[in-house]
Amino acid sequence: MDESSELAIRRELAEWYRVERISMWTLLPVTAAFFVAAQQTGSVTVLALALMFTVRSAAGFFQLYALLRAFRQNAFSFPYGAGKFLDFGSFLCGALDVPAGLIVVYVAVIRLIHPYDVGYVEATVVVGLLLLRTIVLQVWHRRLVVSSRELVGPLKADYRKRRNLTLSTLVVVVVLGIGLALEEEGILSLGERVDDVMALLVAAWLLWGGARAAMRHFGALVDRPLPKEERAIVDRILGEQTGTSGLFGTVATRKSGVESFIDIDLRFGDECSLAEAERVGDRIRAELEVALGETHVRLFVVPAEDAA
Repeated sequence: MDESSELAIRRELAEWYRVERISMWTLLPVTAAFFVAAQQTGSVTVLALALMFTVRSAAGFFQLYALLRAFRQNAFSFPYGAGKFLDFGSFLCGALDVPAGLIVVYVAVIRLIHPYDVGYVEATVVVGLLLLRTIVLQVWHRRLVVSSRELVGPLKADYRKRRNLTLSTLVVVVVLGIGLALEEEGILSLGERVDDVMALLVAAWLLWGGARAAMRHFGALVDRPLPKEERAIVDRILGEQTGTSGLFGTVATRKSGVESFIDIDLRFGDECSLAEAERVGDRIRAELEVALGETHVRLFVVPAEDAA
């Protein structure tokens, strides 16, 4: 990785951290407001969203810490050290979504059996303000994705989460509006249950998405050896590129989730110049990234006597 790429990563990490920090600090008062609104309006849907935001707040601190660590330290270490915090934050979010979903199911079923007058006007206004916040953050994040040069992949993944939240919040606003319209038309028996049905849908999303995220990101927390076929590709490429050049290398590999991590110390002696060794290293890195897909390659070119 050249100096310009590293500087670009640092700039993009700084902007990403700025977006996440503002998102985090605006989420805390939103969460508090939703708990108050749930108490005042009697809306189980608003309660479901308040529980969801509580979980997101806990996970969000890990993401903030990961981005801050990546920005303040060496950008190269991001997939190794700080990336674990991102995975743990996502695992924690998924694991806590499940009990939150079960709580919402319990309350919504009780309300279906014993209907409760819901303050649809206040509930719709509160969720509408949330929708405005999510749209502003989504547009900001989209601009960051478009301008990104080095972190397009992780930024796009994070942007998809924001887009899904915006769409789901829009659905909630529409459904609450339908409940309000039904009550205005005097169809109280149906209007009172719209909120409970919407809450059950949110709970189903929390249960399904939470279990799926917890299982996926737990796998990324546990490092595994690189599969034999992938390690064979690494050895083949390294052998082809260093066989006749007077170079030799040592390799350390691991697999975390769907991503592979490869560290190579490429050593050169008197018969090979530093410039030639660096050209060979660039070819090795490029071939590995093409052959193995989602792979992080760190390659160090060092004199043979220093590597010892």
